[in-house]
Amino acid sequence: DFDINYLDREYEIPSIRSLDYMVVHWDGMEAIAHSMLSFGFENGHYLVFSVETRTDKKDVFGALPGLYKQFELIFIAGTESDLVGLRTNYRHEDVYLYRTITPPKEAQMLFRSLLARMTRLKEQPEFYNTVTKNCLTSLVPSMKEVNPSFIGDLRLLFNGYSDRRAFEQNSLATKPGESFQALKQRSYVNPKVDKLSAIPSDYSTRIREE
Repeated sequence: DFDINYLDREYEIPSIRSLDYMVVHWDGMEAIAHSMLSFGFENGHYLVFSVETRTDKKDVFGALPGLYKQFELIFIAGTESDLVGLRTNYRHEDVYLYRTITPPKEAQMLFRSLLARMTRLKEQPEFYNTVTKNCLTSLVPSMKEVNPSFIGDLRLLFNGYSDRRAFEQNSLATKPGESFQALKQRSYVNPKVDKLSAIPSDYSTRIREE
């Protein structure tokens, strides 16, 4: 069950200070995951970008139909308590939040690029594709725009392994000598929030607690 509760909020792009990468697993699947980007602002607010499919009530999402132009591609921007809280507290999917070392200026450029992509989709709709235009590969053009040296590999197609790739590329904030498994365990957010009866007002703070 849910209640519709829209809010109006202003986000000042020059005040973006951080970029976090989120990976969401469900049904015990390791190779397949959902990817999201969360931008942190100077005032403590966070805005999440999630690339998803626009489905009708009659549609049933699946990897195979997603290969055959069955779903429209959409970019959603929302609060962490909404887009991430849905996955931790209601679907009880496994969510991992990784802090990146992206400089603020690059994070701001990426934010602007994603906004431009949203605008283009409004004028020129595109189909979702399980491989070439999924929740992560749809973000790659913007990533390359910000960082021309960005090189992809097969783990961008099986994005359940994309966090390990980011670790190997030294894109994530780590402790000295920290292994990937130790980082992943430290980045697991569910125990911090999904046993609560409701999504707390300080959700974004809680999921970042050590």
